[in-house]
Amino acid sequence: MGRSQETYGEESFHIGQMGSALVRGVQEENVIACIKHFAFNSMERSRFKVNVTADKRTEREVYLSHFKDCIDAGAASVMSAYNLYQGKHCSHSDYLLNKVLKGEWDFDGFVISDFFLGVRDTVEAADAGMDIEMCHTLYFGDKLIKAVKEGKASEDRINDAAIRIVRTLLAFTEADDKEHSKDVISCKEHIE
Repeated sequence: MGRSQETYGEESFHIGQMGSALVRGVQEENVIACIKHFAFNSMERSRFKVNVTADKRTEREVYLSHFKDCIDAGAASVMSAYNLYQGKHCSHSDYLLNKVLKGEWDFDGFVISDFFLGVRDTVEAADAGMDIEMCHTLYFGDKLIKAVKEGKASEDRINDAAIRIVRTLLAFTEADDKEHSKDVISCKEHIE
């Protein structure tokens, strides 16, 4: 998880159950839940440079199982982590984003980078399964268009990203049949 004040604890089963409950609760209100930071983000101070290594059992039982629980609960978006896993930035990891998340787990939502330095290379991130660069476009946008035109980035991959984003947004927009009064914003009941 990366930040002790933002997690339910250190035990994977507990984190998975609590995270899944939050995903279901948030999305019942037609708000897209975004689970983060995928994955191996457990060192805040060195999160931009730490390279985490783990054997397959530790990877699956300690670092990924709670994310899988949240995906199984229907989480519609995932934010990648800054850190490296097995020598590759998580936001550039074909293994994590394409093979595990979108392949094995059949995740059909979208993946967003962490803010600012979440993407460090246009083609590598796009090909690895990154769908959206947050929040300032340093590597996607015009650079991604140029990479596709030059044949450096896959047009099919960009089409997949666009479909994931639009499909998810439309699903939540179509499901949102509730009217919400602005009176609930910072109302006494919510503050209490």
